[in-house]
Amino acid sequence: MIDNSDNESDFDVNFKLAKVSKKAADIGFVEVETQEDGIKGMQGVNENPERGDNVNTVAYAYTVVGETNLVKKGEVKTFYHYAAIHVEYASPLEKNPNPIKDAVRDIKAAINDAGLKADHVSAWGELWQGGVEVDDEELGDKFNSSLYYMLSSLHQDVNWPTGPGGIPTNGYWGNAFWDNDMWSMLAVLPWWPELAQTGIQYRYDRLPWAQVYAKAHQASGLYYPWQTAATGGAVDLAEFSNSLEKHTGGDISNTLRMFWDVTHDESFLNKIK
Repeated sequence: MIDNSDNESDFDVNFKLAKVSKKAADIGFVEVETQEDGIKGMQGVNENPERGDNVNTVAYAYTVVGETNLVKKGEVKTFYHYAAIHVEYASPLEKNPNPIKDAVRDIKAAINDAGLKADHVSAWGELWQGGVEVDDEELGDKFNSSLYYMLSSLHQDVNWPTGPGGIPTNGYWGNAFWDNDMWSMLAVLPWWPELAQTGIQYRYDRLPWAQVYAKAHQASGLYYPWQTAATGGAVDLAEFSNSLEKHTGGDISNTLRMFWDVTHDESFLNKIK
């Protein structure tokens, strides 16, 4: 929202969206036609899947905002930018050429949903009840900012990890590290235990891979790799640490202990024991 109500003259507002790289870390994007004015699209597949058959198609659609926009004197003007991502799991590009249609459909539905913003504001209002206050204002800002980005990256119906700065950081690339167990989940646990539960569920769902990894390393029981993603097998964003850091199992155990201390949720823990 741009408020020019107190100014005596018109002025231009310039927007410049960051370029969508055609070469992401693991996805080769190509521009695709959306058949819709004002909506552009990119699509690609992960080029280095964890398994040979684990090829996913990622479609990204977004609305175009003019680079230069006039805001007249006395005017309050709101600009909207919409983006949607769809992933078709294990569907090679040549077999599923149009997942972009799903992303475009979601954008059009959002544009035509008059109550979308109100629903969004209401949901955040319910979720974001204050934060943490400390004597050091700068420290408090950093802590609450980190909480905000983690909350933006977690949902109680999606069992996927996040780093302390949320999904948007390049330091984790969407993978699971011990940081999720030892720091992120414990940070949200006191206020949002249902979100902390997603990190535990992520680990439980990949328990068979921890058994396989243990056997491959002549170990008994469970051996969780230092870094994992979709399957639960080791991935190599930092390969040297996979062999040097062998503490993920202890971090997971600590999370379980803390989750019990806070929630005493017997039904959930009995389900995953």
